[in-house]
Amino acid sequence: MWYKLTKDEVLKELKVDPEHGLSEEEVRERKKIYGENRIPEKKSKSFLKIFLNQFKEFLTVVLLTATLISFLLGETKDAVAILLIVMINAILGSFQEYKAEKTLESLKSYVSPKAKVVRDGKILEVNIEDLVPGDLVLIEEGEKIPADLRLIETNNLQVDESILTGESVPVRKDADFITQEDITLGDQINMGFKGTTVITGKGKGVVVGTGLNTALGDIAKILSEMEEEPTPLQKDLERLGKQLTYVILSLVAILLFIGIIQGREFFDMFLTAVSLAVAAIPEGLPTVITILLALGVQEMAKRKAIVRKLSAVEALGATSVICTDKTGTLTENKMDLVKVVLPYGKLIDKSNYQENKEEIKEILETAFLASSVRITHDGNYIGDALDVAIYKNFKEIYGEIGENLIKIDEIPFDSARKRVSVLYKDLVRSKYRLCIKGAGEEILKRSTYYKDRDTLRLISDEDKKRFIEIQDSLSKEGLRVLAIAKREIDNIIDKEEWEEELIFLGFIAFIDPLREGVKEAIEKCKEAGIRPIIVTGDYLLTAKKIAEDLGIDVNNGTLYTGLDLQKQDLNGLDWNSVVLFSRVLPEQKMNIVKELKERGEIVAMTGDGVNDAPALKMADIGVGMGLRGTDVAREASDLVLLDDSFATIVRAVEEGRRIFDNIRKVTYYLLSCNFSEIWVVSLSVFLGYPLPLTPIELLWINLVTDGFPALALGVEPPERDIMSRKPRKINEGIINRQMWKNIVIDGILMGVIGFVLFIMGVNKNVNTGRTMAFTGIVFSQIFQALRLSLKRRKNFFKEIFSNEYLSLAVFFSILLQILVIFTPWGIRFFNLERLNMEEFLLVLLLSLIPLYMLIGEKIYEKIFKRSINL
Repeated sequence: MWYKLTKDEVLKELKVDPEHGLSEEEVRERKKIYGENRIPEKKSKSFLKIFLNQFKEFLTVVLLTATLISFLLGETKDAVAILLIVMINAILGSFQEYKAEKTLESLKSYVSPKAKVVRDGKILEVNIEDLVPGDLVLIEEGEKIPADLRLIETNNLQVDESILTGESVPVRKDADFITQEDITLGDQINMGFKGTTVITGKGKGVVVGTGLNTALGDIAKILSEMEEEPTPLQKDLERLGKQLTYVILSLVAILLFIGIIQGREFFDMFLTAVSLAVAAIPEGLPTVITILLALGVQEMAKRKAIVRKLSAVEALGATSVICTDKTGTLTENKMDLVKVVLPYGKLIDKSNYQENKEEIKEILETAFLASSVRITHDGNYIGDALDVAIYKNFKEIYGEIGENLIKIDEIPFDSARKRVSVLYKDLVRSKYRLCIKGAGEEILKRSTYYKDRDTLRLISDEDKKRFIEIQDSLSKEGLRVLAIAKREIDNIIDKEEWEEELIFLGFIAFIDPLREGVKEAIEKCKEAGIRPIIVTGDYLLTAKKIAEDLGIDVNNGTLYTGLDLQKQDLNGLDWNSVVLFSRVLPEQKMNIVKELKERGEIVAMTGDGVNDAPALKMADIGVGMGLRGTDVAREASDLVLLDDSFATIVRAVEEGRRIFDNIRKVTYYLLSCNFSEIWVVSLSVFLGYPLPLTPIELLWINLVTDGFPALALGVEPPERDIMSRKPRKINEGIINRQMWKNIVIDGILMGVIGFVLFIMGVNKNVNTGRTMAFTGIVFSQIFQALRLSLKRRKNFFKEIFSNEYLSLAVFFSILLQILVIFTPWGIRFFNLERLNMEEFLLVLLLSLIPLYMLIGEKIYEKIFKRSINL
């Protein structure tokens, strides 16, 4: 029971130095003993299990039963042929499903959470899996505790332990707490538990449990058995699949009934009906779609956008509003301290810091003392970008600060206070010095005096007005402005009284350059019908200047502040023209998302802090920051940006549109092709002709055309107008009414092609007719895939090979079909008739009709300047 031991006892037990931590050698040794700090996940299905599951489908079982009966009746060749094709289909289906499972598994490894540890006396960032008992871990606001810790330092540390205890109220931690009683997890306030979240404050702890040897490990089984909820698109496809199954089975039953009435051989008719149902029902569509979603997610990862939930891919393509933070997303978050303004009006540019170093020392030293920066072993700075800029400038001008100051306590920054206060003890003067930095209006509100060179003056309302005007003028230049103040006291007082009678020392101003590519991304948003809205805690005039620089129309758009959101009725705001919210509190972001969603918008919202999590969860796409975001914000997000850039969001939206377009193409292709098989058989049965396709041929068509061409269509490059269309409606199904009409028409057309070829060939003999119909259906379906690929291409003759995967799939499928109809083994296996050149050319000529249609559509578009959609 680690909570019963004192800090010293724990450190002694784990043989760890509280200042230097473990050595790398000790870490390696302990990792051999304790293993990785990982909770095992549910094992994925093996390939064999996936393969065997292919034979659980009802229709496949019926087909195999019918094949067995056929074998027993002496139809050995047909039975073996059907069994072989069913096996090939099962193997290909297994590979697809296995690929989908493995691809989804690989997505989990894209973001590996980090922990800050002290090893060999240096602060390092390591993967949480590499933590071992005895490691010294630093934790702060917004982070998840990476292992079970016995806390040895706490500073205003509060932790949300609801994942373990169900109690939503944060627990205040105390490293000095000790008890010998048996107490519950929730009462162990000197402990930090793996998976819980730091809400406020900082702490340091020694790892006492990793992996399954943690409090979270006790519920690992429950967590590992949780499965991801199917996405709306996957549910939509499942629903569509069931509806199609009922329709196709009904049609097949009708065909079977009519065939029996017509006096056809029952068993042949039954076997054909079952084969037709197996071929026509797109049972592999959900798996193909999962693969396409997963491949799309991998493509986004290459572009520095990590999708945490597959459902986000669908929503991305429909995004109509992007609410974005300013700092670090639109700008680089590489602050440089470029101006210092003293209360008596003197402005010092960066180029003049050295010659005015004595005059600006007090304000820069106070800002420095109110900052928190750590330096890693390789010389990198860890901390807020503003703090890093202050730290670098101070060190450059003055070097090290004297050692006569000891940090006593602090009130950390939060978005509501908009300031940070740090208390030091001055050992030389035996006084206490309070150093404060924050928003100008907050600091001035609490200031009683200001420094006029060496004179202390009372601050008047006129002075405050003058100071705010100085802040405004700096903000209009797009600079980030901080006010600096201090206070000297003789004795320690309550924190509630710290920030009274402050001495205002002036302003320091920072420049944060715009990110490369963001202006172009904003323009692309406008073309795509997506409205960018800046939502920032920054000063209005600073944010307005940034918006102007990015090409956002702030003159015709509406600008609001957090105060407007507090004071005004939200329904009364102009939500259609708003382009900027400034001085917004994180909790107000949720109201912004809610109001926009209620007006039918599909909202993407960026966030990086603990308090942003509710807004991120409420948004259709919560976008977390990979570089400066907290663990809490990232976990609440659907999408995590590895580079924190707005341009990456826009690229993800474009990729989301591409994925949805391709899913539509694949679905359209499979349904139109499967319908063609139903039509060709139906026409023959209704008109009293022999069956145009045998069961073996139907299954072969399903194998050759439903596999590789469909997958290849799914990786189509983006269409030329993909980011010049308005966002689709999120409730719009994958197949709309117009598409259904086109699917039916295309299915009938390809079915008629097969039927006409059958009629032409049957005059010679039935096998010639079947060979011509069989080849015509295969070729027309392959050319249908090409047509769908080229439909939106500007110059389809030049771009015919733009999708190399489709080119290979088309070549491979045509080659297989030619081998089947022209080689002796293919002719014997499928019971075909060798076609002469005239018959083959006739088949090819009619099969090209989908491409003739494409040419007609292009001519129509050129004449009438209107595009024809799927």
